[in-house]
Amino acid sequence: MSATVDITRATSVTGTGTSAAKHVLEATLEKRRKAEDLTLQDAMRKFEEAQLANDQATLDMVDRHIEMVRKSQALNKERARKQAIERLAQERREEQSELLAERAIRNAERRELLEAASLKRVSDEEEQHG
Repeated sequence: MSATVDITRATSVTGTGTSAAKHVLEATLEKRRKAEDLTLQDAMRKFEEAQLANDQATLDMVDRHIEMVRKSQALNKERARKQAIERLAQERREEQSELLAERAIRNAERRELLEAASLKRVSDEEEQHG
């Protein structure tokens, strides 16, 4: 439509203006072609920019995932270490309790033997004196 307007303007300025109209038409067509080229170039540039942005977003997501996995592994490792320490501490407490119970039993048995020996000595002394 603007080519028609340009031709009309060219013919009104130059009279019949066939060569001027032809020149204006060619100039208008050249402008359109350049505008279309620029539009295509802009579209390609925008597409490439969008592709780069998408690639960057993907890389960022992968980086975040890798970092999350590292943190998770570190937390799991620390949790396992704490559980192992707690398990060892519990085993030591149980062993200590068993040792104390065995010692208490030995002490009770020794006390019974000492009391029995003491009673026998007292009984023997009474028999000797009496």
